[in-house]
Amino acid sequence: MKGRKLIVYMMAAAMLMSSTTAMNVNAESTDGDKTPIEIWTWDIATCGEINAIFEEKFPQYTVEMVPVEQSQITQKLQTTLASGGQVPDICLLEYTHRGQLFQLDIWEDISAEPYNFDTGQVLDWLVPNETDDFGAYVGPEYVSIGALAYKRDMTLEYFGTDDPEELQKMFPDWDSFIKAGEEVQEKSDGKVFMLPSIGSAGAILKGQSQEAYFDDNQITFNNSIKPILERLIEMKQKGVVDQIDYGSPEEAASCGKNDHIFFECPAWALSQLIKPNDPEGSGRWGLMLPPGGGYAGTSASMGIPKGALNKEGAAEYIKFFQGTMEGGELIRDYKSSLIPYKPAYEDPAFYSQTDPFFGDQDVWSVFAGVANSIKGVRPLNNYDEDFEDSYTLAVKTINASDGDITADELVDTMVDELINKHPDLIPET
Repeated sequence: MKGRKLIVYMMAAAMLMSSTTAMNVNAESTDGDKTPIEIWTWDIATCGEINAIFEEKFPQYTVEMVPVEQSQITQKLQTTLASGGQVPDICLLEYTHRGQLFQLDIWEDISAEPYNFDTGQVLDWLVPNETDDFGAYVGPEYVSIGALAYKRDMTLEYFGTDDPEELQKMFPDWDSFIKAGEEVQEKSDGKVFMLPSIGSAGAILKGQSQEAYFDDNQITFNNSIKPILERLIEMKQKGVVDQIDYGSPEEAASCGKNDHIFFECPAWALSQLIKPNDPEGSGRWGLMLPPGGGYAGTSASMGIPKGALNKEGAAEYIKFFQGTMEGGELIRDYKSSLIPYKPAYEDPAFYSQTDPFFGDQDVWSVFAGVANSIKGVRPLNNYDEDFEDSYTLAVKTINASDGDITADELVDTMVDELINKHPDLIPET
């Protein structure tokens, strides 16, 4: 623990040096009458139009997107701080890296002067995981919540209905879902699965749970990840899920085929996954709540480092897109995503739009309902990134073994891997 604290102090000192440098050069960082807002992000493809609109509304700023791989954000930021280099004005912070980065006292509190971001207007269940270990409100995140997409023609064939409410009644829990999956396998001679990958089933199950994986440095897997692994093993053994790797191009392409009935569906998947991969599928799709209800996914928040050159411009950018109806409309329409701004959910028309691709279903109201129904999420932790690596390996092991393994064996392996990386962790007894 002493080593980790030393790193924190070194990073904080580096940030103070960077902040001093920023004060000295800030006057030289403008482009004529425009001041750049530099953003480190992996999410560039969907931001061109909205950034152009922001620059029209705030002509004193230009937005400069610097591409950084999601997996490299933490390393790049820490390396920059340690070398005394210039940090960005906004850094996109992915969920699994956030716990580690929030241990560093390097973030502006945008709820304080002079930024005054109103956290009272943020969905309550998001705020704890947007606040660092020092009490600073670092910044809001895109609301990552999910439902279950399905192919209407296939549910009609196998279940006799394509109505989302009727399907939800048919599958109120995972037991009924798995039983139906066995029947689908039998009817299709083993060719049709309920889901394309075991990883997609795991993402939903993890998102439905609030149980912490760690309590400080105490491992708490028995009540958190072990029940999920047990369910995934059952699904694999009974043929409910296909062999495809989670998040692979093959899984994306399966949207346009007839091998899988249901698909994990966060809001962004509407425009970025399902429609591009099933271009002839208009009217074929439906959206429902999965067994056990909607779920929270992993998402990215925006943070302003203390050493940023243009903190106030960065705060304006964040407040506009995450804290106004106008910005939320752009995020909805251009990024197929939701914002954490409460008034957007209090206006029944804001997240309400029929979609011909989904049989004229009001898909946005489904997602808004999920966002309003969530009461809490799993807390962040310093070990999240390494946990996800060990969990991913466990899922691959279930896949490769066709479920011929126990959750206890997987948990033991995960614990050993994590303790090797973090000797301060305490295993469960």
